[in-house]
Amino acid sequence: MVREYIQVPLNMSLKGWNAKWFYIRNVEPSLSTGIDHLAVPSANWLARPNSLEMTQVDELLQILGQMRSNLNEVGVAINFILHQI
Repeated sequence: MVREYIQVPLNMSLKGWNAKWFYIRNVEPSLSTGIDHLAVPSANWLARPNSLEMTQVDELLQILGQMRSNLNEVGVAINFILHQI
């Protein structure tokens, strides 16, 4: 199964992280910095796809298989963030 997943090298140290990041002032209208509620677990999070949904899953897996050469950990992270998953 190892070949089925994207290899993502993990850092063993966070030394020097501050050289790669910067801060900016949060001006008006400001971005929300607080969360006023916790996520409420949903049974849907654990639900398995039905046969119709599995057809869609298979189609998506085929598309991903065709794109695999262009798929890497950076692309996955960017999509994760942009789609707010």
